[in-house]
Amino acid sequence: MGAARNSAETDDTDLACAGGLVGALLDAARAVSAEVEARAGDAHMTVAQALLARHFAHSYPGIPMTEVAARSGMTTPAITQMLRRMTQRGMVRRSESQTDGRAVLVRLTESGQREFRAISARLLALDRELGRRAEVSPNELALILSRLAPPPAG
Repeated sequence: MGAARNSAETDDTDLACAGGLVGALLDAARAVSAEVEARAGDAHMTVAQALLARHFAHSYPGIPMTEVAARSGMTTPAITQMLRRMTQRGMVRRSESQTDGRAVLVRLTESGQREFRAISARLLALDRELGRRAEVSPNELALILSRLAPPPAG
């Protein structure tokens, strides 16, 4: 037979198996993710695309793809694939940098700006609702949650 565990170990293990903070966060993430997708509804821009676009939505003439990668924490190949789809749908324009011939600048087109504003408004409404449920402001809740995430690599 194995050695008996003390009661503190048992309580911690039982709490982890029962859910605890990690379980609650994962459950909340699944529920919020489902709500986000439901709110996005019939939008032409996906939530993932909007989350990427927020890093360059207000830049003109655009920002280098490498900067988008750094800001988003995504790999350049993943960004390239997502931007290719957005370009095909007329939401993103890619162009060569006037100052660095190697750099590719990305920016939202007029259509992309409209789609970004539409999905952003839906997500902002959800932000407010989640803040009400949590009984804190959306900014306070975001700050608390950001403390749990590791800083982006770079």
